[in-house]
Amino acid sequence: MHIAILPLVHRYGYIGLFFMMATEMLGAPFPAETTLTVCGFAWGQGAFSFVPLFLAGSVGNIVGSTLSYGLGRGPGYRLVHRYGRFVRLTEERMAKAERAFGKRRKLAVFVFKFVSILRLAVPLLAGVSKMNFALFTLVNAASAFLFAAIYLLEGRYLDVLWKQYGADVRPFLWPGVGLVLAAGVIVAWRWNVKWGRAKRGKDYV
Repeated sequence: MHIAILPLVHRYGYIGLFFMMATEMLGAPFPAETTLTVCGFAWGQGAFSFVPLFLAGSVGNIVGSTLSYGLGRGPGYRLVHRYGRFVRLTEERMAKAERAFGKRRKLAVFVFKFVSILRLAVPLLAGVSKMNFALFTLVNAASAFLFAAIYLLEGRYLDVLWKQYGADVRPFLWPGVGLVLAAGVIVAWRWNVKWGRAKRGKDYV
């Protein structure tokens, strides 16, 4: 369950953001995208300044990723296989991350910063595979800076757009949500039917 972000951000400020971003990389229930977007919103309200938010968010993520890398080089991988389910790293997710990591280590470290669960697993896998630490640090830092900037700016300018166009959009909001949910149900139902037919076909082979 995700912890309420906004009260923590307002109470603990930049240090709180640093802590949340660092511990998220170790499995704490602080979704980084939501955390940074909320901070961007608070920045737009005048509660914070961009540069300290940016540094706290990006450096926190770098520190957490580096700790995860260090665990991967030590006993951490075995611990994840045993206790990972308690920090959202199930066997299935780890296997998916290992496949994604593959031979494209630099690309995986950079790109999967933007994919929720894989963001937690890839630094660990980089440590397990003994990826060069200097190279990991360089790619991880570049990705963390970009990640923090994008979501802080998103929070800031979503607030601006909502103030400008919220009154026009509000009447269509819930019908739009209903349509998206209905489309999701239809797609899931069709996929389930198709999968069931394929499974029955295999059973008869």
